[in-house]
Amino acid sequence: MTQTASPDLIHTPFGFDSTAAEVIEGISLDNKHAIVTGASSGIGVETARALASAGAEVTLAVRDTQAGDRTASDISATTGRAVHVGRLDLADQASVAEFAAGWSGPLHLLINNAGVMALQELTLTPDGWELQFATNHLGHFALALGLRDSLAAAGDARIVSLSSRGHLRSPVVFGDVNPSGRLPVSWARNVGDQPFFYQYLPGTNSGSDGTNAFFFACCGFGSGGYDPVFPFGFGLSYTSFSYSNLHATDSGGRNGKIQATVDVTNTGTKAADDIVEAFAAQPVSAVLVPPKRLASFGRVHLNAGETKTVVLTFSTQNLAVVQGDIDASGPLTVEPGAYQLMVENQTANFTIP
Repeated sequence: MTQTASPDLIHTPFGFDSTAAEVIEGISLDNKHAIVTGASSGIGVETARALASAGAEVTLAVRDTQAGDRTASDISATTGRAVHVGRLDLADQASVAEFAAGWSGPLHLLINNAGVMALQELTLTPDGWELQFATNHLGHFALALGLRDSLAAAGDARIVSLSSRGHLRSPVVFGDVNPSGRLPVSWARNVGDQPFFYQYLPGTNSGSDGTNAFFFACCGFGSGGYDPVFPFGFGLSYTSFSYSNLHATDSGGRNGKIQATVDVTNTGTKAADDIVEAFAAQPVSAVLVPPKRLASFGRVHLNAGETKTVVLTFSTQNLAVVQGDIDASGPLTVEPGAYQLMVENQTANFTIP
């Protein structure tokens, strides 16, 4: 597959508080034909009004034609332009096909504005599809496909698809912003595994090993071990990272600090931040301790192919435990002895005297 260069971002003087009238000011849409779906309320109305004020011949594609007629009359009164109304139920493929078949001539603008939001329960369309997905996505796709010849006849047609809150996520979806967050919880496989912790104590049957070994009347299946769908600290990125040369040294004993260094390389093709997580383990201890505990973490920005050394410093008090058995109470103390520090596939040993 051939990878093309990313297009330059579009910059405009407009912001979140700009009005449709401000955006379209000075633009002539004379002899242009436009369809706006869901144009009987909300931003659909103001979009249709702005297009009509610029000279476009606008058709309101709406499910409720009575509401559409009232909107059309209002827009005509404020703009002096005739506005048409056509019935369109995006959740019904037959209605979409009928609307597309009834259109004649070129179409310069198709504004896919209609949408169904906040359904409280599963609702299916006559075709057996989930209502929100069928209306917001499948219906508009079928509409654009049915109007393809008319869009092509215009020569320079535009299709604009709106998605509520989509602008908040679009930089991540299109790769302009690279995600770097990490899960602060473990994602359990079964309801019966809750509560679910990565730093469980061995032998306490915290978590799931992927089998339905035990059934709890309160909350379903659960079993022993730690086998989450997504573990604590899991994260995604549009690039990849490698780690090398992990070192850890103690300074100050049981009341001191541990300093670790690790080389992180961006092995992918996109610049990104990485959250470097360091987990500590105590192979031999006087009391029962978790297999690993988050000791420190840090953020580093790396361009494609770049390597940086990340320094992680944390207090030895992060490794403190309560002496005694599992139900013991008392002050937290740091046990002297051998420890391991783990960063991804890297392991380094250090000793607290």
